[in-house]
Amino acid sequence: MPRLGNVSSRKIRGMGKHGKGGGGSAHDRAVQKAAEGASRSGTPVISDEPQTDSQARNSKQNSGRFHNRSDSISIVAIMIALLLWALYPTVLTRLFCLAGAAIAAANLGYKSEWVRLWPSSAKHSCALLSVLLVLFMGGSPVLTQWREEHLLASAISFRAIAVGIGNMPERKKLAETWDGKPWDEDHYEDVRLSIDNNLALPLEQLDLSVSVTEGDKDMRIAAIGEVNDVSGVQFRAPQGVPHGQLPPLRLHGADGKDYNLPVEDIASKMHLPAPSYQMFCPRLEPKDTLHLIMGVSGTTVSKKSPSRLRITGTYHAESISGNVVGRIDEVVAVTQ
Repeated sequence: MPRLGNVSSRKIRGMGKHGKGGGGSAHDRAVQKAAEGASRSGTPVISDEPQTDSQARNSKQNSGRFHNRSDSISIVAIMIALLLWALYPTVLTRLFCLAGAAIAAANLGYKSEWVRLWPSSAKHSCALLSVLLVLFMGGSPVLTQWREEHLLASAISFRAIAVGIGNMPERKKLAETWDGKPWDEDHYEDVRLSIDNNLALPLEQLDLSVSVTEGDKDMRIAAIGEVNDVSGVQFRAPQGVPHGQLPPLRLHGADGKDYNLPVEDIASKMHLPAPSYQMFCPRLEPKDTLHLIMGVSGTTVSKKSPSRLRITGTYHAESISGNVVGRIDEVVAVTQ
């Protein structure tokens, strides 16, 4: 069966040995002329020379080859990018993975064995479409993650100030004192804490722990309350302090008898400040501020103002991908 291929120069030279004057037959001269034109133009010609076994094997191997070295490198690079994407879910790492996958996809679209016979313009188009597909699939999650992290980083802020003016009317609103007694002007330092919602959407389930021992381990919160009227704000005693559940103290008298001392009754008449307090706010409206007031004192010196507050906790916020949880661990300087 005739095959498509270029006529070898050996065959062309052999054609010149036939016929008169070395020109060969008219058929040979026509074939020689066509071969010379094909060699100059790159156009294949029909040859009736049978295909050798080696040529047949090479043709069969080439027809079944779907990948070259460039394909393999590109596929491995994309797999590595996907693995790093899953193991290190930071914005910087995912940007690096996205860039690497885009370069590998472009290489795959331009140098792949699948497009080897395509025109150059078609290869460029394939590479461009591959890059756009990778950017579309990976760019949206990275952008969403960056927006969420940026959103949560600036969602909430704190301001603290010590008020040295006596008999402020706001202090009468305090109902949450550790000993259940009204504000004591002689023993409590007035410290105000403002919690700002900086977002244009509400913060929900705001659960914070406010501590005054960051700058001085002897500082205690004796009273805490809300100045403005944000609905549902609650204050909880710190965990681990068994106030209200103190067992009676058993004493052995000189007369040989045992006596139970009512510690709960004694503790109710004592001043028992705490190093921290828990605060829960179910919902803080957009651009709203929650103002707290604390009565702070020292364990050895009355009316002692803390230099710093430490605030930890969590809150929920609606984002592009749904409800996300923000975490807080911040030290706030107290303005004197």
